[in-house]
Amino acid sequence: MQDTSSLQPPEEQPKASSPSEENQLTQTSGEETPSSSAPSSKDLPQWLRSELGAGSPQEIEKVGATPEGMDREARQPHEELASAGRQMAALRHPLSSMPERQSPVQFERGGCLTAWLVFVGIANVLVLIFGFAMTSSWGPISLLYVVNGAMRRFVLLGLAVLLILALAGGTTWFITHQPGFITEFPLPGANSVPYAITRGADGNLWFTEESANGSQIGRVSTGGSITMFPVPITSGGLPGIGPQGITAGPNGNLWFTEVDANQIGRISPSGTITEFPIPTANCFPEGITTGPDGNLWFIEVGHKIGRISPSGSITEFPLTTISDLSGSVPNEIVAGPDGNLWFTEVSANRIGRISPSGSITEFPVPMPIPTDNNGQIENGLSGIVAGPDGNLWFTEVSANKIGRISPSGSITAFPIPTAKGDPVGITSGPDGNLWFTESNGNKIGRITPSGTVTEFAIPTLHSFPEGIAAGPDGNLWFTEGNGKIGRIISGK
Repeated sequence: MQDTSSLQPPEEQPKASSPSEENQLTQTSGEETPSSSAPSSKDLPQWLRSELGAGSPQEIEKVGATPEGMDREARQPHEELASAGRQMAALRHPLSSMPERQSPVQFERGGCLTAWLVFVGIANVLVLIFGFAMTSSWGPISLLYVVNGAMRRFVLLGLAVLLILALAGGTTWFITHQPGFITEFPLPGANSVPYAITRGADGNLWFTEESANGSQIGRVSTGGSITMFPVPITSGGLPGIGPQGITAGPNGNLWFTEVDANQIGRISPSGTITEFPIPTANCFPEGITTGPDGNLWFIEVGHKIGRISPSGSITEFPLTTISDLSGSVPNEIVAGPDGNLWFTEVSANRIGRISPSGSITEFPVPMPIPTDNNGQIENGLSGIVAGPDGNLWFTEVSANKIGRISPSGSITAFPIPTAKGDPVGITSGPDGNLWFTESNGNKIGRITPSGTVTEFAIPTLHSFPEGIAAGPDGNLWFTEGNGKIGRIISGK
């Protein structure tokens, strides 16, 4: 196992190509597509408008979110929705309110200790060989009686040291390979905030990263080597609210969402990036997944589900609950075992299902709509994943539970032991269990299909774990908001 203090420097970053280099212009599909005009401020839930405010025209103009050529009165609805979406993303990832980042700490001491034990062991083997050479007989029994007392004690000491080393080395290996053992890999650069993570077809893990210094897509090998690729946000997006969701797509590429740039991005294993604008302005895309139809499906905070073909053709499907008081703010999406796509709705407390043809069904989750001390609606549902048992599993952030929904819509919830743990990301593990992150609890959780929960504390305090994915090495990999990528042994 690698000592994280000796991580190799990142590989040279390939230059990202512009959309024109790959000659890929965004087109809408032949299916009926909703209007691409920005939603009215009336479509924005009252709670979200009152909670987040409208934002100033100067802020909107800075990020290029307001359509050009509009007078101030016509621009106001666009400004309100743009400001709400940005601030909602910022509330979920409070970079400015994070505690000062701690210095990188070495938590995987097993590799260093093992190397030292091997070195000392070799030295003692040489001692034993020297001891045998000093005797008239090479048999270990006769050695103890032939050599003088000093040499005999010297050889016996060497044998004892070798025995201790063998026991210590075996113990170290045993500990570092136990389920729940965590290793952390610091990201290069300051103020890095990794978010979503997924397994790539190239045998690496890929993740999105938000930073005050610019947005990037990261790649980490199973040995901990990290490479970063800058995202060329062309629409003036705010640094720190950039790429969000990421998933492995067709042809070995990775696809990701760009919240503020209002685009879907594609990155090749070598780091070449292509971007596709979304027809609807200010839609704020977040979660993304590969569908059973070979297309990529993504959610839009602006009350829609989007579909993009591998060639870049985009179709959008509006949700049916946008007029509801609680709103319908979709968050994450995943392909289900029934051939449909399933998604969470943050504040409406619903699990949604959409067929490849665009038919939408919603299932209410039996939990109160979460509110803070001021009566404002908080984050309800977040991550969702297809489980090994044929059901969908999701996280209930404010309820502090892990939920399970059958393809027919039957819902069961399981509380997690840590109070206010705030489960966020969730994935299916290679061991047949579900694994999830606890952003506020600073833990990684594991839940069996029958509902038994086990938690593992992350060594770094205030690490704010977010996304999690199963890696090609049989372990789980997760992002930490304090600028690290974590790995936890699954025991598989």
